[in-house]
Amino acid sequence: MTIDRTISTSNTDFANFSMIIGNFSGENVVNITVDINQDLTKVPIFVSFSIPNDPSDKSYQRNILKATFNLCRIVEGVAGDFVSKMLAEQLKKISNISLKCPIQKGTYNFINFALNDKYLPSYLFKGNIKYLVDAKVMGKVQQRKNLVLLFTARSFGRVTKSVV
Repeated sequence: MTIDRTISTSNTDFANFSMIIGNFSGENVVNITVDINQDLTKVPIFVSFSIPNDPSDKSYQRNILKATFNLCRIVEGVAGDFVSKMLAEQLKKISNISLKCPIQKGTYNFINFALNDKYLPSYLFKGNIKYLVDAKVMGKVQQRKNLVLLFTARSFGRVTKSVV
């Protein structure tokens, strides 16, 4: 999978988020730094993976995956589904995030994070296809009753698979 560009926003009252796209050993990777300025007791992550209906479609209307992940359950190793387990293993390898909640205020780095197309259904791809990954990360901070938006990220890219 290739990441062509990323757009991100941060709610600087609670977090600062930065992302750099790079190449590591021939693989397209992302390096992320998140500065969290308050402890977080809940951290839901909303993710969607979309592709165009056809090659001329610029709106990415065909939603392939829509999921919510609980970062606290993932880092504590209690999330039961395959994707959460895969994320937990990857987080242990590429980040300095605490493996318990609450997530303490501080700076967390995620180094050489790769989107891997081997986890995507092969029937979706015949040759090259564009994709959009949307992510929204929320957090529960002590002095707020509701979740607050920490940051968002939109990554546009493409998957190249040889037709079998």
